Amino acid sequence: IVSMGQIAHAAVGDAVYAIAFTSAEGIAGRVTDGRTTPLYPLNRGSLEDLLTATGRRFLFLNLRGLPGDHWLRSPITANPLGNSGVTTDWTKQFDALVFIRTMFPSTKGPLAPANAVLTEPSPARDR
Repeated sequence: IVSMGQIAHAAVGDAVYAIAFTSAEGIAGRVTDGRTTPLYPLNRGSLEDLLTATGRRFLFLNLRGLPGDHWLRSPITANPLGNSGVTTDWTKQFDALVFIRTMFPSTKGPLAPANAVLTEPSPARDR
């Protein structure tokens, strides 16, 4: 299978930067039909499990340009494709991952539940 990213990369090279999103917990849902689905429990040792262990709610993980021997270039299970655990070298699939610990379903109503935490302090702001 030839992916959209492969076709785009062939056309414009490194000007393409593919970003995937993944979450560790919560509920997925489409705004178009209102159905929701709880995310599967975390796989021990999965990328989401490791990112959750950092204690951060939101992370941007740049996968592009990692050294050839970096541990993230090894196959690891992750869920950015429809919350289905897939084991692969994710650096060959995407340039970056955005980790949002708790997923909320898309709705026509409020952005998130009233008690949702949507921000966190940034260490960069403390400099």
